[in-house]
Amino acid sequence: MNRVLKLIVLTLSISCLTGCGFNMFPVSNQNISRSDVLLQNNNFRVLGEACGSASATYVIGIGGLSQKAKDNAVSAMYRNARLSGAQTIVNINVHQHIGGVFPFYFQVQYIATGQIVEFIE
Repeated sequence: MNRVLKLIVLTLSISCLTGCGFNMFPVSNQNISRSDVLLQNNNFRVLGEACGSASATYVIGIGGLSQKAKDNAVSAMYRNARLSGAQTIVNINVHQHIGGVFPFYFQVQYIATGQIVEFIE
């Protein structure tokens, strides 16, 4: 019984001290700009993809704000897109990656992506 307990403690210790991370892809509506697209007509064209990222760092559970970092990633995506005229971003997705040595130090990184669409007459 003593060996089993030591093995369990050793396994948990090693798993807590690894530098691995994990990814999450939370699904939520991140579409800040409202656009009504009539898909019956071919009145738009896709120009490319926009990306933005932000992170929050935690030391012993104390640190940055995850929701603010998520919002900052979306803001950075809009800033990097350099929209002009009748352009907007659609299909916005936010990808989350958590890495570090939990619970001592870990970092939550958000990467926002979306497609740049331009409406034509």
